[in-house]
Amino acid sequence: MIEFAESTKQAAQVLSGVIRDTPLTPALELGQEVGARVFMKQENLQLTNCCKARSAYFMLSQLTPEQRRHVVTVSTGNNGISMSWAMHELGIPGTVFLPSSVRPHKVEIIRQHPIEVIFSGDDIVEAEVAARAFAAEHNVSFRSPYNERDAMIAQATIVREVLQQLDAIGERLDAILVPVGGGGFNRWYRLLSAVGGTALPGDRRAARALGDHGPVGPGWRNPADPILAHIVRRHGRGGRARRDHLPVLP
Repeated sequence: MIEFAESTKQAAQVLSGVIRDTPLTPALELGQEVGARVFMKQENLQLTNCCKARSAYFMLSQLTPEQRRHVVTVSTGNNGISMSWAMHELGIPGTVFLPSSVRPHKVEIIRQHPIEVIFSGDDIVEAEVAARAFAAEHNVSFRSPYNERDAMIAQATIVREVLQQLDAIGERLDAILVPVGGGGFNRWYRLLSAVGGTALPGDRRAARALGDHGPVGPGWRNPADPILAHIVRRHGRGGRARRDHLPVLP
């Protein structure tokens, strides 16, 4: 766990000056509803309007020169936007596979950078199968939006910022509600287990990481937690996640 926290510290150093430290905003109305101090980590204000700017840039920055020749990835929108931005920043040519269901405005944003776009399949699973086959055929690097260690490490920089921002205002973290999709994002809990050591000051090992897939997903959650249950019931959104054919890294 400490090794993961140290890797996240290194990722934060790589990302410093490249991405934004996004605000941690009090959610006053929601806090009144649940009887707790609630904060929103506003990754919607990140450079690419989502947290995946972190994982895309850091993951690509760690590639070898051979892997940088060309990178293939897959997306339903946000990863493609972030990867196209990061490829442009790092001078890496690439291809993004999209399912036919992707929203048109996200395709327009992806195409603002010189990246090849290929539509394949009706959903992310079919698009990923095609993307992996394309990468293998052309002997180039495929990078998953979630099933990559470097992506998970980069996403965990968010919780580092959360803890630092709470420290600055004298607040203590009791629980963190994590959206669960492909799996890369929910690796926050590993950092929460480690930060009682040298990664950050203070003992936060009692903090809980709580996850939710949304109302129709299989859910990684603690249904007994009343605050989580209320937030998910009132504000949860999401679709059913489909399992990757490869396991998400531990």
